[in-house]
Amino acid sequence: MRTIKVARNLGVATRLLAHVVEMATQGGFKELKLETGTTAFFKPARALYQRHGFNVCEPFGHYCADPHSTFMSLDLSP
Repeated sequence: MRTIKVARNLGVATRLLAHVVEMATQGGFKELKLETGTTAFFKPARALYQRHGFNVCEPFGHYCADPHSTFMSLDLSP
């Protein structure tokens, strides 16, 4: 998730992520998974996801282990 420079540190990404989580929860999803980068450029994104309960996980779907990818998941089960 990336926001334009003037919108950074205003909570935009947090609100968007909260909305996605809420919609997934209401939709009956049991888990959310995502892929993001491993470089310093993606450090703020990884920190955002970790703050909201996402944990590093194994690759999923058609993804393969890749040194340039971080895989994360969030358990939505009650």
